[in-house]
Amino acid sequence: MVENLENFINSAGGRSAVGERLGMSKQTMHMHLSAGVLPAKYYVASVQLAAELRIEPPPNHLFNFTQLNDAPVRVADKAQTA
Repeated sequence: MVENLENFINSAGGRSAVGERLGMSKQTMHMHLSAGVLPAKYYVASVQLAAELRIEPPPNHLFNFTQLNDAPVRVADKAQTA
């Protein structure tokens, strides 16, 4: 099971190999590994790489996808609860 970014990178061939396939420098790969997540733009390529290598695909939590903000309370909703 892929638990963290380092685990996925190692199972996919290591920092250099994965960085090269994803088109990022060693410094950029190091920065993302230090943060523990990859930018969301690498998600599809990472899943494709995993399929190519026949390894478990990386889970969503290894990428910094934008989260949906809480919905604002509308005036009509406030009136109904009063």
